[in-house]
Amino acid sequence: MIPFESHQLSSAQKLNRYIFIAGILLILLFTLFWNPERANLLPCYFHEITGHSCPSCGLTRSFHAIAQLNFQQSFEFHPMGMIVYFALMVFVLKFILEIVLKKEIRLSLKDWVKKFAIGGLLFVWMGLWIIRLLHE
Repeated sequence: MIPFESHQLSSAQKLNRYIFIAGILLILLFTLFWNPERANLLPCYFHEITGHSCPSCGLTRSFHAIAQLNFQQSFEFHPMGMIVYFALMVFVLKFILEIVLKKEIRLSLKDWVKKFAIGGLLFVWMGLWIIRLLHE
């Protein structure tokens, strides 16, 4: 079992959580109703300059596909899209729970576990990007 720590939330921490929740929900609602393939709101400057995809190219289209419950297409747009989307949803739910309970909730993990998880995620992300570059 993973031990949890909890601490009282300050008013500034509550405000930060409200802002985070509002921002993420706006992004997720935006991707639900706005089809990025029909409109080019924000071009990828890395792609414009180099002609190659950047590590996050396809995430917006991936989020839109997830919002439309098209998971295969989401994976095709960006293999990490579902992981990022799920992580954002977990953070939203965690912050809502913290606001309701009025306590900060943290996992008590060893530093090496956190570093290994973050490093592994970055390694996979960059590996997928390199594979993508090789196939362009």
